[in-house]
Amino acid sequence: MFEKIWDRHVIAEEEGDLLLYVDRALFHEGSSHAFRMLDARQQAVRRPEQVFAFNDHYVPTHGRERGVDGIANPEIRNMVVNLEKNTKRYGITLFGIDDPRQGILHIVPPEQGITQPGLLMVGADSHTSTHGAFGCIAFGIGASEMTHVMATQTIWQRRPRTLRVTIDGELARGVYAKDVILALIAQAGAGGAFGPSQRSQTVETQKKETSYTRFRTGRVGRREQPGGTQTRRRKRAGAQKGFTGTSLLRFLHAGSAEHCPGSRATRRTAPRNPARTTDHRGC
Repeated sequence: MFEKIWDRHVIAEEEGDLLLYVDRALFHEGSSHAFRMLDARQQAVRRPEQVFAFNDHYVPTHGRERGVDGIANPEIRNMVVNLEKNTKRYGITLFGIDDPRQGILHIVPPEQGITQPGLLMVGADSHTSTHGAFGCIAFGIGASEMTHVMATQTIWQRRPRTLRVTIDGELARGVYAKDVILALIAQAGAGGAFGPSQRSQTVETQKKETSYTRFRTGRVGRREQPGGTQTRRRKRAGAQKGFTGTSLLRFLHAGSAEHCPGSRATRRTAPRNPARTTDHRGC
């Protein structure tokens, strides 16, 4: 399934490098250099409706009722203010400090339906691989790459090798997704996935909240929500990307959220979606 999603996004190939179409681009207030590079080149954002910004790295836990004035450090406050200015200027959706949906860029997209099975997503954060928990290809990128994505909605990549991990059976009481992936890393080693991407089919009976849970950090002070424990922690074994064949439950969760186009229609077509489950024959 990883290869099928990857191949659908290939636009061109040049000496082993592949130009991929990007469905979603995510960044935070620390990504202001991307806007400066766009301005220097006099380029616009190619598809602003597919780019999403998040105040998450520098949002305080206390004093939020004061908005940006509650940020004591003027340098940090300017980063938050500039993100709002830049997103307004380019027509990009911002989950800002005053937005009740505000949160971390690898947690809010699954909540809001921005993350969908079968997509290719990039983000200005190493935790972007978290989204692979929902049956999409997702990975973190650098500043110059983000500028390229914003200007063209594409990115150059080499086709990664893949390593499939299948976990059978039910987990014992008190054993969770984090225990599973840490046990895998212990066996494979810190460089066990270096070179290949990792993809896996986890236990079908695990609930979404159990398999993909992460606590929001203190800086945003929000409740526990689905994240991507296993897909994110594969990076600890050397993998750049993590991919998990998503179940119908997770597909319906994403399809019911705000940014999913026509959530009811998505529910009706879910059984025919090619990214809904891991493809045993195609892998």
